[in-house]
Amino acid sequence: MAAVRSVQFSVLINGAPYGNIKPTRGIRQGDPLSPYLFILCGDILSHLIKSKANDGDLRGVRIGNGAPAITHLQFADDCLFFCQANVKNCKALKDVFDVYEYYSGQKINAHKSMITFGSRVFGSTQQRLKSVLGIPNQGGGGKYLGLPEQFGRKKKEMFDYIIERVKKRTSNWSAKFLSPAGKEIMIKSVALAMPVYAMSCFKLPQGITSEIETLLMNFWWDKSSNRKGIPWVAWKKLKFSKKEGGLGFRDLAKFNDALLAKQAWRLIQQPHSLFARVMKARYFKDDSILDAKARKQQSYGWSSLLVGIDLLKKGTRYLIGDGKSIKLGIDNCIDSHPPRPIKTTVSSRALTLDSLFRYHGPIRAWDPVKISDIVAQEDQDVIQRIYLSKEAKPDTLVWNYNSSGDYTVRSGYWLLTHDPHSAISSDRPHGSVELKNKVWQLPIMPKIKHFLWRMLSRALATKERLITRGMRIDSTCPRCRNSVESINHALFTCSVSSMVWRLSNTPFSGSQMTSDDLEENFIHVLNLLQSSNLTDIQKLLPFWLLWRLWKSRNNVVFNNFRESSTTIVLQATTETKEWIEATNIQRRRLPQQAQQRPVVKFWTAPQRDYVKCNFDAGLDLQNLQARGGWIIRDYGGSPKAWGSMVLNYAGSPLEAEAMALLAALQQVWTRGYTNVVMEGDCEILINLVNGASSILSVANHLLDIHHWASKFINVQFSFVKRTGNQVAHNLARFGCNSSCYYADSVHQPVWLQQSICNDLSKLI
Repeated sequence: MAAVRSVQFSVLINGAPYGNIKPTRGIRQGDPLSPYLFILCGDILSHLIKSKANDGDLRGVRIGNGAPAITHLQFADDCLFFCQANVKNCKALKDVFDVYEYYSGQKINAHKSMITFGSRVFGSTQQRLKSVLGIPNQGGGGKYLGLPEQFGRKKKEMFDYIIERVKKRTSNWSAKFLSPAGKEIMIKSVALAMPVYAMSCFKLPQGITSEIETLLMNFWWDKSSNRKGIPWVAWKKLKFSKKEGGLGFRDLAKFNDALLAKQAWRLIQQPHSLFARVMKARYFKDDSILDAKARKQQSYGWSSLLVGIDLLKKGTRYLIGDGKSIKLGIDNCIDSHPPRPIKTTVSSRALTLDSLFRYHGPIRAWDPVKISDIVAQEDQDVIQRIYLSKEAKPDTLVWNYNSSGDYTVRSGYWLLTHDPHSAISSDRPHGSVELKNKVWQLPIMPKIKHFLWRMLSRALATKERLITRGMRIDSTCPRCRNSVESINHALFTCSVSSMVWRLSNTPFSGSQMTSDDLEENFIHVLNLLQSSNLTDIQKLLPFWLLWRLWKSRNNVVFNNFRESSTTIVLQATTETKEWIEATNIQRRRLPQQAQQRPVVKFWTAPQRDYVKCNFDAGLDLQNLQARGGWIIRDYGGSPKAWGSMVLNYAGSPLEAEAMALLAALQQVWTRGYTNVVMEGDCEILINLVNGASSILSVANHLLDIHHWASKFINVQFSFVKRTGNQVAHNLARFGCNSSCYYADSVHQPVWLQQSICNDLSKLI
C-alpha cells in the first residue's frame, strides 16, 4: 500500500505536465487505482474466509452430495456469505468481518446488509444469529445484481419490473415523433436489450415476453401515444431478418432460449469451474450434461438451463478424435443439418466409433470391412470421407452451426428460427425478398429505405388497403378521381404521379411506369443505379420522388392541400442534392484508413540457411478429388525438388489446401530440411495455422500440420498472392490432369521451367 500513500498528480497545461501535487488524504474517488484496491481487499477477505473454513470454524453450504462447499461469492463490492445456521459459524464469520475492517479501513454497513435463513431455522435461532452478526434486516425478497433473490410460484410477478421498464421507455419515445428508422434503432438497441440480462439466467414466462412484444409492436405502428396505428404486417413477420424480408426484430422467447444455451455451453467448456461442479453434483452427477433430465424439486435456474440444453442437443456433434466417446447410432458425429449419428445395420449400443478403425502401429485408418458390416449403406461413403487425424486426441463436442465449433448466441438463435422441420415460408412478409434486400443496400436516407420496405410489403394506408381492413370508404383515388387507389396507382400510374415522373426528367419514358405491377415499376427505378452514364442525382432522385409523392398524397387526404407537380419535383431534387452533398462531405472527413501491411505479390527468396516450399491445391468439383503441388527452392531461387500428388477426397477448397500443406510439409521433412518457410495462396489457411482462429472442417488437419511442424527446428507459414505462387499452382493443376504421383528433383518440364524463370526474373 506504500504506492497508494505516495500517489502524486500533475496538471496538463497545453499538453505539458506542470506541478507536483501530493494528496494527504489518500487517492481521490474514481482514481484508476480504485478497482485494483477492490481486488486486493476482496482477495484478503476471501483468504480470511478460507482460513476459517480450513480450520473447521466455518462450514459452507452444499447443495448435494459431492458438491463443493460454498462459503462466499464476490462481485465487485457486493458479497454473499454462506454458513451453517449456528452460533459457532456466525461468530467465525463475525471475527472475519472485524479483522477485515481493522486492517482494510473499510467498515461493513450493517443496515444495508441483509441475512436470509433456511426454511427449517426456528424463529428464536434467527433472532440470536442476527444479534451475533449485528445485522438486523432480514432479506430474501429483494434483488441482487438486478435479479430476484428468491423465486416463488408466481414467476410472472417476479419479472413484471421488466415490463414496467420497457413501458416507461416506449411511452417516452412516443412523444418524440421518431421516424421508422429511429424507432428501429431504439427497439433493437435499447428496448430489446432491457430483458437480456434476466434472460441470460432464467427462462422468462411466456406472458412476460408476449407482453413486451405487444408493447414494442404498438410503439412501432402507433403514430404517437394518442394516435393508434394499423399493424399492416404481423409482428411475427417482422421478426424475420432483413435478408428474409422482415425487419430483424428478435423473437424474445427464442432469443431467451439461445441465451440460456450459452450458459449450458459454459458447463461443457468449463467443467472444473465452481458453477459446473455445483450443477453436476446436484443434477447430473453420473451423466453428461446433454443427458441431464428434469428432476423433482429442481431450482428455477436449473429448469431454465434445461431449455438451453435442449437447444444444444439439436446443434452439437462430436469432432472425431480417438473415437472412444462416440456411441454408434446414438451420438451425433455426421456434419449435416441437423447433425445426426451414424446409421447402423446391427444393434450397436455397445459399440463405439473406434470399432471402425484399423491400426498400422500408431496410425489409424477407416476399416472398409468393418464399415461394410456395421454401417448402413448410405453412410459408408460418408464415414470413409471423414479425415482422421494421426493425433488420437479425445473426441470433442462441438457446435455444428459455427465454423469455429464454439456456441454463439447468434448461431443458436439462427437454428431456432430456421428449424428444418417447420414450414416458415408462408409466414414471411408480403413482397419480393430480393427487392427488399436491394432496398437496404441503397445509398439513401434510412427513413426512405423504411418507406420503400413498407411499399414493397403493402404496408401503406392507401384506400384499397384500408378496405381490406374492413373500413367502409370510397376506394377512388383522392387526387385523380379516376381509379382505385392502390399503392402502385398512388406512386406510379396516377395522372398526378405520371406528370411528376415526366417533369423529373428521369431517363425512362412514362410508358415504362404504367405497369399494374408495383414490383415491375420499382425494378425500373432500381435499374437506373446500374447505368454508368447517369449522375448521382439522376440515379437517386427517383427514390426521393417516391417519398415526396406519398407525402403529397397525404397532404391531399389529411390537409386538403394540393401541391403542384413542379413543387414535388423541386422538393425531391433539393433533398436529393442535400443528401449527396452531406454524404460526400462525410466521406471527405473520414480519417484515412491505417496503412495495411503490404501483401507480397511476387515470389521472394528465403533467407540464407532456409528453404521455401510453395504449395497449392486443385479440386475437381465433380468428384471432389483433390491434388496438390509443391516446390522447394533455396535462397538463390534454385529448385531443389518439386512434385504433385493425389490428396484423396476433400469436402471444400479449404480442406484441399490443408491437405496440400500437410503433404508438402512431409515432403520437406523427408528431404532433411530443418529450416523452412511454407508459403501458400490461401490466406484463411495460413491464418488458421498461425493460430488466428479455428474452423471445424479442417480442425483435424490442423492437428497433423502442427504435429509435423513441431519436427522442424524453424518453420514459418506465410501468405502470398497467386501471382507469387504460380509454380505450385501449375503443379497442382498438372496434378488434376494426371492420375499418378509425380515428384522429381532433376528433370523439369518446359512449362515448369518457364514458371520458375518467371519467378526468378522478378527477384529484387
